[in-house]
Amino acid sequence: FFSETLKEKSHEAFHWGQAFINIQKAALNKKLSKLFTVSFLFQAGFTFFTTFLGAYMISRFAFTQGNIGNFFAFIGLWIALTQGFVTGMVGKRFAPHTILSVALLGVALTVAGYALVPSGWMLYALTVPQAICMGLIMANLTGLISRSADSRSQGEVLGINASVQAVAQALPPAIAGYIAAAVAPNAPILVGSLLVFSAWLVFILFTRNSSRAISGHEKPLSTT
Repeated sequence: FFSETLKEKSHEAFHWGQAFINIQKAALNKKLSKLFTVSFLFQAGFTFFTTFLGAYMISRFAFTQGNIGNFFAFIGLWIALTQGFVTGMVGKRFAPHTILSVALLGVALTVAGYALVPSGWMLYALTVPQAICMGLIMANLTGLISRSADSRSQGEVLGINASVQAVAQALPPAIAGYIAAAVAPNAPILVGSLLVFSAWLVFILFTRNSSRAISGHEKPLSTT
C-alpha cells in the first residue's frame, strides 16, 4: 500500500559473494566505517550474551527450558514496547547521538550484571532497563546509518550493515562454548558485555561529529 520512494531505479549485477563484498565496502567506507564498527561490536556482544545465556541460567540458577523461554519472551515484550512507544517519545527530546551514548553503555552494564548477580530473580530486575536500551539502540543505530547515505544509496548501505551484523552473529556461537569450558559458565556473557562496552567507546570517541551532523538535532563540533 505504500508508494515507491526510489524514483530512479538502478539494476546492477549481483555477485554470489555479495556479502563478502559488502564487508570489504564497510571497511573501506571512510564516512561510515566507524558506525559499521559500532554495529559489529554491538551485535557480536549481544549475540555472545544470548547464545550462552540459557546454558548459564541452567548451570547457575537451575532454570528449566520453560523458565528460559518465558525469560526471553519477557525481554522481547519490553523491546517491542520500547520500539512501539518509548522510542518515539525519547526521539522527540534527544538526538540519536545522545540516545545511543546512554543506551550502549546501559546494555554493556546490564549484560555484565547478568553474569554477576547472585540470585535468579535479579535477572528479571535487569531485564527492563536492558530491553529498553536494546530497543533504543536497534531503532537509532539503524536510522543513523540509513540517514548517513543519500537517497540513492540507502538500500546499499543498509545491505552492507546487514552483512556486517551477519558476520557478528556468526562468530559467537562458534566460540562461546569453548570460552565457557576454558574459563567459567558466565565468561561468554562477560565477553559480550566487554564487546558492547567497546562499541560504546568507539561510538563516543570516533562518531561524535558525523552522527550529530547527520541527526540534525545538534550542530557539528569542530573537534572529535
